[in-house]
Amino acid sequence: KGKAYVYHTDVKGETGYTVYYSTSSTTGFKKYANFGADTTMATITGLTSSKTYYFKVRTYIKTDSGYVYSAWSSVKSVLVR
Repeated sequence: KGKAYVYHTDVKGETGYTVYYSTSSTTGFKKYANFGADTTMATITGLTSSKTYYFKVRTYIKTDSGYVYSAWSSVKSVLVR
C-alpha cells in the first residue's frame, strides 16, 4: 500500500537515473530521487492509495564539466493500491 515500483533497464555507460512523478500524465512532474546505475528497481513510497500516479525516468552521465542527460522515457501510469 502506498508504494510503486519503477524498473529500469541498465544503459551502458550511465552513471545513474532520476525518477519523476505526477498525478497528471502531462504536467506537474516532480523529482522523486536519483538512483545509481546498479539499481534496477526503485521503490517509490509515500503515495496515496487508490490514486493514479504517472512516472518518467531519464538517465545521466556525470562528466568533468557536469551532467549529460538522456531524453525522457515514455510516461507510465500506476494505480496505487
